Parts: sequence; C-alpha cells; structure tokens
Amino acid sequence: MENEQTKVIEKKEENNSKIVVPSKQTQIKDLLTKHSEQIQQALPTHIRADHFIRTALTCVNKSPSLLECTVPSLMGALLTAAQLGLMPDGVLGEAYLLPYNNPKKVGNKWISSKEVQFIPGYRGLVQLALRSGQVKSFQAREVYENDTFDYEFGLEPKLIHKPIKDGERGELVYVYAVVS
Repeated sequence: MENEQTKVIEKKEENNSKIVVPSKQTQIKDLLTKHSEQIQQALPTHIRADHFIRTALTCVNKSPSLLECTVPSLMGALLTAAQLGLMPDGVLGEAYLLPYNNPKKVGNKWISSKEVQFIPGYRGLVQLALRSGQVKSFQAREVYENDTFDYEFGLEPKLIHKPIKDGERGELVYVYAVVS
C-alpha cells in the first residue's frame, strides 16, 4: 500500500515488479537525520539538532514549493540557518526559506532551476546583533501622524518621539529603530 511519504514506480520488466522510491520529502528527512551530528556542530549550543530538523521539515511541509527546488540549495540554505542559529520557520521572523528560479547559461542555452534562497528576517538580524556583544538593546518604534516626532542630525543628533496619549493616533507615517 502506498503512503504519502513513498512513491511507487512500476518497472517494465518480465516480472512487472514494483520499485519503491522514497519521496523527495522522505529523502530530505533522511538526509537531515543522517547529518544530524554535523548539523549539531554547526548550531549554537542553545539549539538542539533534533529541534532544528523538526522545524526544517515543518517548513518544507508548509511550503511544498521548496520540494521543487534542488536538494543542494535546500540543504545549503538550512546549513546557513544552522550556522547562524536562526530558525527558518518564518513564524518567529528569524529566517525564511524562499524558492526562486535561478537562470544559468549552459553553452548557448539558458536553463532555469529552482533553488532555495535563505533570507534572514529582521528579528534574526536583531538576534545576531545582540549575540555579537556589540549591541546591548534594540527598539523598533512606529510613529503615527498625530504623535509628536522630531529628529536632528549633526554632531549632536537628537530624536524626540512622544506618542499621543488620548485620541486617535492617525495613520502610520514613520518607523525607526534605536540600537545601543
């Protein structure tokens, strides 16, 4: 009986036997499991390899278009996420795995292959900055049209933002971040 994880291919031979070929999803799971030790070495100590692998598989399950991409590009994107210690689930906003067409010229022909692109999210970038030890705090703020907001550049830069206390704040007009 065929399940979701396995694809059955009929081989045209005298005995008409069937060959069971694992699905790409199963191949990726097996590959990640096989290399879990190397993944653990790439990960920071606060993330366990089994948790990272489960997150990666969930990401692939939620975005089936990732299965259309080359396995090396998917594994490369996952290893980049592991090395940076960012979870590629897209839920926490730390990192994203996005499929894209990558046209390459082979001889006189252009061939397009689907590859996975690792994209760090802004929360992932904040984590990396905080982990570097060079950044102590990070605050992101929204400024609305009825807030008091003023800033100055120069030798003594100044930023003043006072959200309105009562009433409608209005439309969003600016966003800014303070890093120290």
